[in-house]
Amino acid sequence: MTGKLWTPRLDERLKELHAEGCTFTRIAWKLNAEFGTRFTKNACVGRGHRLGVPLREPKILPGARRQRVVTINDLRTGICHWPSDGTRPPYTYCGKPTYNGRSFCLEHSRLAYTPARHRG
Repeated sequence: MTGKLWTPRLDERLKELHAEGCTFTRIAWKLNAEFGTRFTKNACVGRGHRLGVPLREPKILPGARRQRVVTINDLRTGICHWPSDGTRPPYTYCGKPTYNGRSFCLEHSRLAYTPARHRG
């Protein structure tokens, strides 16, 4: 979408919806329904950024434990080396206990290693 598609009314509605606590996914959905546009969540995030709308911290559900962030300086034997964020430094890694002496936890070992197929 080009910047010309954003009208002052759309900008104002984006700010209103954000102030009401809507996520950017919900904002995109509502703007599209109300104005017949085809904005994506990322288009709304970008527009919100340009308008100075603050990003919110992600909500953590009660009882949920926050996982420790593991950076390359924390990697050692016994913790999963699966990259969890590769967008920009500092890069982070899974950090769960490894499985069966491998470099990855059980979940990531299943993704990284495929069993040998029997040829016959």
